[in-house]
Amino acid sequence: MIKLSDAIKLNKTLVRLDLSNNALKSPTMRFFLEAMLDNSTLADLRLAGNFLDNEFAVDLAHLLEVN
Repeated sequence: MIKLSDAIKLNKTLVRLDLSNNALKSPTMRFFLEAMLDNSTLADLRLAGNFLDNEFAVDLAHLLEVN
């Protein structure tokens, strides 16, 4: 997940990302949220079928408000 986070942080043309059904868990996705602070081009993110908790959803919602 760290390499994906680095790619998201550096890639300023990424507009769509489908991470569905990858068994991702909230602690691992913290790296993703941090990387998203530097990426304002991603417009379509799909996370269905993962193991993400309510705390992650709240953090993601907050990120979307400020980004």
